[in-house]
Amino acid sequence: MSINLDEMANKTIIKNNITYLINDEDKTASVILSLPNNRDIIIPRTITVNEKEYAITKISNGAFKFSGVKSIKCPFFSEIQTIEKEAFFESKIESFTITDHLMHIGESAFENCSQLRKIEISNYSELQSIGKLAFHQSRIESFTITPHLTYIGESAFCNCIQLSKVEILKDSQLKTIGENAFQKTQIESFTIPPHLVKISKNTFNNCKNLRTIKFPINSELKTIEKDAFYESQIESFTFPASLIELNKKWCRGTPKLT
Repeated sequence: MSINLDEMANKTIIKNNITYLINDEDKTASVILSLPNNRDIIIPRTITVNEKEYAITKISNGAFKFSGVKSIKCPFFSEIQTIEKEAFFESKIESFTITDHLMHIGESAFENCSQLRKIEISNYSELQSIGKLAFHQSRIESFTITPHLTYIGESAFCNCIQLSKVEILKDSQLKTIGENAFQKTQIESFTIPPHLVKISKNTFNNCKNLRTIKFPINSELKTIEKDAFYESQIESFTFPASLIELNKKWCRGTPKLT
């Protein structure tokens, strides 16, 4: 794993077979590496080095990439705010708890995690963004969109062939869902969050179990792009009053739509 010059000015420390990068300026630490055969890992809220305490705020790029890790445990009051690009790419992780202070899940963070089935997240989560391909080709079965989440990137849940339920919590602030975000999932119904302004190209492409799309009364949806529901099984569709742009191929390949 490469470390840039700014990071080299800081320090690395190994504790319990995990390598941390510590930052003396803001008294924080990042997880940057773990032994490949570590199966069950505990990431504490803080580590102490030379009698100084450092809050662990980040799991860095590729920290557990290709690793044999199966579980990550963090305390309820964890300070982790960011999981960076490819942090768990193609690892053996089976479940993960999104702790309350986690705000950003980076690009391909859990991509190709073929044993990842369970993501736990509380109603008090501060999660704001999910990067593109974040859970691509994982085996997660359900996901909850909590109120602070505003951005889901391109192909974030694409090819999650076990994903059948996406719950949208009340007061959702979700504004952006990228192209192909839920393509080839097993979602059966989906409620469009009130602040979502666009259903992007191929968002629900090949969702062969998707039958129901619901809109809130206060929907702000303005655009539905090409092939948004291609080869889904939606049976009816009520356009919200806010809609101003509808691609003529938005519902191509939906034989049950009347």
